[in-house]
Amino acid sequence: MDLIRLFARLIVGPTGTSQRLPGSGRPRTALTADKIEEVETLVLSQEDLPQTHRTQRQIAREVSISQRSVNRIVKKDLRLICTKNVGHMN
Repeated sequence: MDLIRLFARLIVGPTGTSQRLPGSGRPRTALTADKIEEVETLVLSQEDLPQTHRTQRQIAREVSISQRSVNRIVKKDLRLICTKNVGHMN
């Protein structure tokens, strides 16, 4: 078997497709609807209460997911902006 065919078989796989089958691979644990709802509740519960903020690290500990997952949920799923990271505009 020549090198090109071997390489193609490694990338594409023996079935001729590079698509994963549904249900194959590791199931998601951090970005489930329940976790997104928990993070949303914790983030939005602070909205009108000054001096009661929680950091993403604290939220991650309470929900039992990583800080990076909390950040993804806040940015992508809830479409919120972390004001701590927004620079001052003059």
